[in-house]
Amino acid sequence: MEEIVRTQIMIMRVSVDFSRFTFILVTLALLVLVGCSRPPEIIGIDNPELRAEAEALSTRHRIFITSTRAPSDEPGALLSANRARTLGLASVDVL
Repeated sequence: MEEIVRTQIMIMRVSVDFSRFTFILVTLALLVLVGCSRPPEIIGIDNPELRAEAEALSTRHRIFITSTRAPSDEPGALLSANRARTLGLASVDVL
């Protein structure tokens, strides 16, 4: 009888360890997938729908950008998902 109880306890320990291992493995896999996803595109640099009153009341700021991303060929997108061979420098005026 004691051996049956010991066997059941060992089976329970193995199943708990396996579920922890599975949880850790799935979490690591999700982190790797999220880390390898492509960066979002910066869209809407010029916003023609901005009202003139809001633009008059706002303050203009110049932001300097340093990136290893290649410039984008798409209108309205500043950077692409591709890497550049050199460090890119840019400035953007933000309202």
